[in-house]
Amino acid sequence: MTDADDRHEARRLDRLLDTAPTLAASPLLRERIILAAPRPRAGAWRWLTGFSLGAGLAAACAAGVLAGLVVAPSSASANLDPTEDAAMLLREPPDVSEGR
Repeated sequence: MTDADDRHEARRLDRLLDTAPTLAASPLLRERIILAAPRPRAGAWRWLTGFSLGAGLAAACAAGVLAGLVVAPSSASANLDPTEDAAMLLREPPDVSEGR
């Protein structure tokens, strides 16, 4: 089907639905539906729970990063000579198949 066929079919369906009778619910049925609907909960409690969970997770992540920075040895400050760094990077890696 092409787009023109789709639009034609959609217009035909719209006209068909426009001719269908509309029925209004009786006031008794409407009242029963409203009474059966779930009541809204207190939004502040749920918002506070979600916020505190997010804040706790962010604090735990920050504490983990800080602990890692304190515990991990600082390799950048141990070797301040750029020529040694360059020599280490340019060195050919060992052949791993030699040890077998």
